[in-house]
Amino acid sequence: MAAVEVFLLLFLLQWIMLSSAGGISGIDAKPGCQSKCGNVSIRYPFGVGKECSIGKWTNVTCNTTFNPPKLFLDDLELLQISDDEIRVKTIVVSTCSTEWPLISNETSVFYLDMEDTPFTLSTKNKFTVIGCDFLVRPRKDFNSSHYVTSCVSTCGQNMTEGSCFGIGCCQSPIPRDLQFFSIEEIRVLPNYTDAQSSRTCNSVFLAEEDKYSFKFLDFYNISSLSNIPMVVNWVVANQTCEDAQRDPKTFACKENSDCYHSVDGNGYLCNCSNGYEGNPYLGCQGMKCELFTS
Repeated sequence: MAAVEVFLLLFLLQWIMLSSAGGISGIDAKPGCQSKCGNVSIRYPFGVGKECSIGKWTNVTCNTTFNPPKLFLDDLELLQISDDEIRVKTIVVSTCSTEWPLISNETSVFYLDMEDTPFTLSTKNKFTVIGCDFLVRPRKDFNSSHYVTSCVSTCGQNMTEGSCFGIGCCQSPIPRDLQFFSIEEIRVLPNYTDAQSSRTCNSVFLAEEDKYSFKFLDFYNISSLSNIPMVVNWVVANQTCEDAQRDPKTFACKENSDCYHSVDGNGYLCNCSNGYEGNPYLGCQGMKCELFTS
């Protein structure tokens, strides 16, 4: 048998052995723990129950009362877990014309608090407002006089489906490293009575960029908005790599993995070293093949 044929045979045998052990394609869940909930794969350090997750912030719940079951992180429905992000169903704040007048001055309507957690809102999200003669300005904390961003949505004959530039729909970016998001100012502009007769709804939410396209139906069917994804960045711990590595007992990066800092600079993550695959929080595996000559 030629040397190259021997090499390929040995390579194939090792590939099969590692694949059957779950090592070559990567291990998602901690061994002995639930690896999937409905259509969502559960990747460690996230896990169902404290024994299957790395800590309280990555402890998720699989709700089997739904068909198929749904995965939750606290009250947020998880759609996907990736190496440095999670996608969740967005939270929509809505009010319809039957509830008018809406809000004519500053008031606390909704807030999302991720402070003192390993999560931050990704800049992949857009602050989105749907409505007629509608102004919304969220703050970055309760006591701050600074606004995170703002959006004004008016209605008129130039309103176009798929367009979200202020006519019927407005979108604006959010800042990096945002952990607190408080919708404290919602104002209806003076000519809101024109919108009242059309019996439309006003809605506010965060949407992953390019995952929402404005439709006229969204003025009336607000239930469809709840399926829009929102992106949240996560870290395994709120430490730098240098600080985390000082304590081998708590350092999350296991065998054959490397530490790197998060995009928001608020903590660290792990990935497999070059030539290795798997889950860096459980230990990465590689293949060692030797070339035998005949």
